[in-house]
Amino acid sequence: MHALDTMRALASTGEVINVQTGDPIFRSGESGDCMFGLLEGTVELTWNGDSGHETIQAGDVFGAGALVTHDHCRYGNARAVTPCRLLVMNREK
Repeated sequence: MHALDTMRALASTGEVINVQTGDPIFRSGESGDCMFGLLEGTVELTWNGDSGHETIQAGDVFGAGALVTHDHCRYGNARAVTPCRLLVMNREK
């Protein structure tokens, strides 16, 4: 099974959010209590004052770094390049 198929299966029971083009998903310095699975769309990740960047597509997972650091801090930015559907995973309730 492809990673995107797995995420779509999880999306039927998990929290799915829609993000519009240009909207931030998270910003550097924010507290992070979840990671995201990109179900549809394109997301740009930037870090180190935007000197580092990566564009990701459906099937990718991002934002896990904040879950494994002691302060749960986001060290980069994520922004929707196109309309996106995101599976929110590991959110504390």
